[in-house]
This record gives sequence, structure tokens and C-alpha cells, in this order.
Amino acid sequence: MEKETGLQWLEVVVRYLASALEEEELSWEEIREIAEQAISKETGRYVMTLEEKTKNEGRLEVYKEAIELGITLKFPGDIDTVMVRVDKINDLGRLKEIKETIKTASDISEILALLK
Repeated sequence: MEKETGLQWLEVVVRYLASALEEEELSWEEIREIAEQAISKETGRYVMTLEEKTKNEGRLEVYKEAIELGITLKFPGDIDTVMVRVDKINDLGRLKEIKETIKTASDISEILALLK
């Protein structure tokens, strides 16, 4: 089997397993065990990278939702302006900083300054 084809196959399998995870049929530990038994260590590292990426994407979404809630409560007239910019951010540190700034901001300009 070609490496590219093998990785494509693996991606299909991992996506299937991830959907099972979302439906709470499997845990990440069970997925890791299945992957370790079925594939080589090199490909297993790919699975771990996918796990980390999935978890990171989840954290990004949680922070974006927290920012949206904070802006909605504190500066409701500016929600669209802020969220268009926030949705483009994929840096967890920046999102954390924005979320924390919302707590103490007295004006929307403090938030917009972080979004430049």
C-alpha cells in the first residue's frame, strides 16, 4: 500500500473513531489503544497529532464562545464587529487575553485594540 493511500485510509479510520468519541462510544484512550494495535509507531504519531489538533480546536471554540458571551453581555452593540475578527484567530493565547480583557474593559476600544 502506498504511504499516501495508507495515510488517507488511516485518516478515514481516525475520523470514524473521532465520531464515535463525540457520541461517547469510545474514549481517546480506547482510540489510542486501537491505533497502537493496528498501525505502526510512525502512523501512531499521526493519530496523536490528530488528537492534539482536535483538542486544541475544541479549546479555541470554547474561548470564542466565551468571548462572544462576554461581548454580548457587556458590549451588545459591538458583537458583530468583534466576532468577525475573533473568528479569524487561531492562537489560544490571544483568545485567552481577549477573554480576560473583557472582564475589566470599560470601553469596547480596549477589546478592539487586541484585535488589530
